[in-house]
Amino acid sequence: MNGAGKLALYTLGCKLNQAESDALKQEFELRGWEIVPWRSPADLTIINTCTVTNQADAKSRNIIRQAVASSPKGKIAVIGCFAQLNSKAVEAIPGVHLILGTHEKNRLFDYLPHLKEKPLIVLDQAVSQYEESSFTSSSSRTRAFLKIQDGCDYHCRYCIIPQARGPALSRSFESSLTEAAKLVQQGYKELILTGINLGTYSYQGKKLLDILRELTQIEGLERLRISSVEINTIDDEMLNFLSENHKIMPHLHLPLQSGCDATLQRMGRRYSTALFREKIETLRRKIPDIGLGTDLIVGLPGETDEEFAATESFIREMAFAYLHIFRYSIRKNTAAATMPDQIDERVKKDRAARMKMLSQRLRTAFAEKMIGKSMDILWEEAKNGHLSGWTPNYIRIQAPGAEDLINTIQKTSIKSARNGQLWGELI
Repeated sequence: MNGAGKLALYTLGCKLNQAESDALKQEFELRGWEIVPWRSPADLTIINTCTVTNQADAKSRNIIRQAVASSPKGKIAVIGCFAQLNSKAVEAIPGVHLILGTHEKNRLFDYLPHLKEKPLIVLDQAVSQYEESSFTSSSSRTRAFLKIQDGCDYHCRYCIIPQARGPALSRSFESSLTEAAKLVQQGYKELILTGINLGTYSYQGKKLLDILRELTQIEGLERLRISSVEINTIDDEMLNFLSENHKIMPHLHLPLQSGCDATLQRMGRRYSTALFREKIETLRRKIPDIGLGTDLIVGLPGETDEEFAATESFIREMAFAYLHIFRYSIRKNTAAATMPDQIDERVKKDRAARMKMLSQRLRTAFAEKMIGKSMDILWEEAKNGHLSGWTPNYIRIQAPGAEDLINTIQKTSIKSARNGQLWGELI
């Protein structure tokens, strides 16, 4: 297909997927395309897929079918992790015209002129170096994603991501800083570092801490947020920097996966609950009111009631600000897929429901602790006379205010909390 038209875009999965989709969206806009709401008739519909769980697979297939039904005369492009590992399943869905693997999505524009009725399928081959994209990614008018890493070498026994994303690869140090400076010049006040395994960033001797130091020196950058990082990659030097630099937001997402050491060992994780506890205690001592979120998998093969109870107890002890909860899914060609003692799906659902209730209580408790404090809020949206944004420690907040305060940082007094969200007044 040639020329601009109407584009609909749907993204499933992680923040890195969202960052890559936002970059694509901006590039289409620069080329004259009109972005239309999902399920609106479009000349081109793109689905950026996820395959981390069986539920993600099922949702990817459902969304593809929705796209075909919504735009029967348009072209349908399926990209990303599900497309990379399940191209045959995607090809079997009538109405799909383009199937691109995880890294091939960066060359989407090269393939658009060659679409025909039969699907064009281009999957990733062996990738040995980070592939630069010319696309810039923003999450809003105020914050922008900065992708500096992709892939993972950890090969946790339940995880399919190394197969979908490939080995750990790092973006060039200079390229990362150049894009960051460009984003700040465009008016973004906050950058969000993204990657599959950020803590393993390594480029010509430069590590994650080196890039954080350089980024915080960029004139005009007000805030820097780390999207997710493994606890075993945070050393004392990193802890000190995070606590001492005012541009680093007091918020970290630290994937735990289980609060039971026996389960962690079967998962192939690289830490114990003792190490995790030690790092959390140090973070809270050095950074009061830090918002700490985590990922949790329930129902790994062999997870007994006692192991689940240990996880539940550890989660309460750590008092996370929020939980992202996943039911274990058998993933082809992973070690956990052939483990004995697979857990009944009903048990997984029950454990996930219990963790969801605990997450809601933790989120509410963390938000209520902020009442009476004042914080600098970067306001992102305005509607019906109210501003909306995120606190530095990542709690959604609203306050009365005018639209002209969007993309400004305002001192705000926290007055109340409801259902894990805050309400405040500008000072």
